[in-house]
Amino acid sequence: MRNPNNLSPTLPEPQRPEFLPKHAQWLAGEGAGSWFTIDYTSKNHRFEITRYSPKGKIECQGLFEIENSNKSLNLNKDYKFIHLSHCAFVHIKQRGNILKLNRIQNSKF
Repeated sequence: MRNPNNLSPTLPEPQRPEFLPKHAQWLAGEGAGSWFTIDYTSKNHRFEITRYSPKGKIECQGLFEIENSNKSLNLNKDYKFIHLSHCAFVHIKQRGNILKLNRIQNSKF
């Protein structure tokens, strides 16, 4: 059933699949949602990001780069995946800053 504003309700966070990495974050969407993980790579400003279905199936995975190279992301500090995030790019909020990371390469999985 749709709400009065004609928007689908956001999908509540499902039970985390046991095999997902501990740092996976749930990002609820309109009628859907996904788990996201981000990890450092050996290159500066490049990160491995994986998006999983609510049940933990890999939907996409790739190498991402921060759009504005004068900004940085510290995965040892609190951060949060925010909208709009999908397989082509993601947005992450950290310390009041919003960073856009664009996919530059697919990973094999």
